[in-house]
Amino acid sequence: MRNNNGGEPPSPRLCAKCKEQVGVYTLRRNNSYCRDCLEEYLSQKVRGALCKRGGLIGGEKVGLCFSGGMSSLCAAYLIEAHSRIPSGERRQRKKVPFDMTVFHVDLLGESLYQDARVERIMEQNPPWCQEIEIVKAEDVLFHEQKAPGEHIKNLIDSIPDSTGREDLKMILIRETMLEKAMKEGWSYILMANTADARAREAVAATAKGQGFALSSFSCAIDSRYGEGRPRVVYCMKDVTQEEVDCLSSALLGEDVVQQGDLVCPDKKNIHSLADIFTKQLQMSNPGGVSNIMSSVAKLTEFDWETDNPACCPLCWAPMHEDEMLGAHASETPLASVCESCKVGVFGCLTNEELAKSEHASQIFNKLPDVIQNRILNK
Repeated sequence: MRNNNGGEPPSPRLCAKCKEQVGVYTLRRNNSYCRDCLEEYLSQKVRGALCKRGGLIGGEKVGLCFSGGMSSLCAAYLIEAHSRIPSGERRQRKKVPFDMTVFHVDLLGESLYQDARVERIMEQNPPWCQEIEIVKAEDVLFHEQKAPGEHIKNLIDSIPDSTGREDLKMILIRETMLEKAMKEGWSYILMANTADARAREAVAATAKGQGFALSSFSCAIDSRYGEGRPRVVYCMKDVTQEEVDCLSSALLGEDVVQQGDLVCPDKKNIHSLADIFTKQLQMSNPGGVSNIMSSVAKLTEFDWETDNPACCPLCWAPMHEDEMLGAHASETPLASVCESCKVGVFGCLTNEELAKSEHASQIFNKLPDVIQNRILNK
């Protein structure tokens, strides 16, 4: 067989790592990997995040948050197939002994699977992810309410700003995870946010005026939640979406890498705009996400153990001392939240507006007790 120029067809490119197998999955347009080397390459990144200073040492109980997307499924696979052995066994060079529960936070009764590829893989009943515990946020956050009802839906619907609604959803999911972890005795919660997701979060935080919190997006181990609460480990923080797409194709037994489509953004939602921005940046420049995270990593990283920065009692974002001064001078406890939450969630620009706003008070009264108490005691 000859090519159009009359010469022999190009020979298949060999794997960039082993130099023996054919490189099927191409990353950053240049490096091709066979499946075994791709999995080993990505599992090294995951192990590196799990075992950073302050991370897992062995024997812990942890929970892996399964969002329903491809990144959380890949995290489950890389951990179970390459990084974890049951607690009690002797630690190996490439595996850490710990017990892991895979769980999904059901906020509004939405579908468990956000990606058709995830559903196709789970239909095969993979031995590395057979059981996912469904945690209903309504039951966890409002279990003390006497009257049953759709408290979370009513709360989210009361937020007029689309960015604020998205913020509140993430706040409620995080609070559900923390409460569940404390009940189950988990030392760590594993999150599967990729490098692209962390970059998107950093861009959104900048647009919302949370520049002081930016360095927190480069942390692999997050222990801001205080004594008695679990640490959060971003085990996929060094894995890109492109790498997730390659691994998902491998899990499906496909050689062609499927990538998600660009969705027309909600132009009033900062998170949606940040998402389309990072995706288009990565499409035009394969190092775009890496450049964003490199810039964030140059900022002075928070040392949660010694610095103990003041955090917003609603969204947990680190706050600058200037924000705290304004809170101390105000009569309303809602002034203790960060500027982003004041605007997005409560719909007020100043502490004076917060103190007078009946709508802000109504939103506060709909919040779970655990959040209300944290705001009142700030």
